[in-house]
Amino acid sequence: MKKDEIAKLVSAGINELNAALAEGRSVRLEEVLKLMARFNKYSFNNCLLIAQQFLMQRK
Repeated sequence: MKKDEIAKLVSAGINELNAALAEGRSVRLEEVLKLMARFNKYSFNNCLLIAQQFLMQRK
């Protein structure tokens, strides 16, 4: 994956999380926090990439 693609995925993840929080839905935040706890040695950006991959598999 190229840096541009990774940056877009991370940005999309952050935007999605912000949109969910703005709508008052904290379930998405809880999912991200659980994922971050599970992958605690990974950076925030890498955790968002992992979360995006999980979402893509669900669709």
